[in-house]
Amino acid sequence: TGQIEERQITFLLSEEDYGVIHGFVAIGFGEVMPHPDALADGVLTAEQLATWHETQAANAALRGQDARRVSASYAAPTTGRAAMSVAADRHAGVAAAAEAESHFHAAAAKIIRKG
Repeated sequence: TGQIEERQITFLLSEEDYGVIHGFVAIGFGEVMPHPDALADGVLTAEQLATWHETQAANAALRGQDARRVSASYAAPTTGRAAMSVAADRHAGVAAAAEAESHFHAAAAKIIRKG
């Protein structure tokens, strides 16, 4: 139709543990929220943008650490439960994506601060 609507993803769920069928995802959408420090026209200063990227890098790094921890827990069998390699692999993939996102945002912050 050519129509466009901008939305912010509020959650993304793809784990069978939560009742989502393998190969599908559940996505929640909400209004796009402006950066709280943005001027009325939505413009950020270079400092605000660099700080935002640094925050995103830190958040992504934490997501990566959490996903690595969960991946390791699925990979190691525990009492009464066998190793779950598919879940371990999926969480390892999530960790890798979060780590790549963290590196991207850290690099962007450095570029902005040098500019």
